[in-house]
Amino acid sequence: MSIEPVETRRSRWVGLFTPRRVVAVGLAALGLLFILQNRDDTSLQLLGFHVTGPQWLASLALLATGIAIGVLMATRRPRPPR
Repeated sequence: MSIEPVETRRSRWVGLFTPRRVVAVGLAALGLLFILQNRDDTSLQLLGFHVTGPQWLASLALLATGIAIGVLMATRRPRPPR
């Protein structure tokens, strides 16, 4: 019968709540709150196209675009050899 040390069980959670992830989740929550509070219709024009629709949909599209840009521009750090 083997008992796991307390450090082993905690080590699973150590890398989960990094400051970067906490800030990202907080900003995503603020973006979602902004989207939910702005549900009026709006009119958008881009490259000659004119579209009328709900403002939350336009905000959601901009949020998704920002997330995609962030993911694409993120630098990947090589993992150290084990």
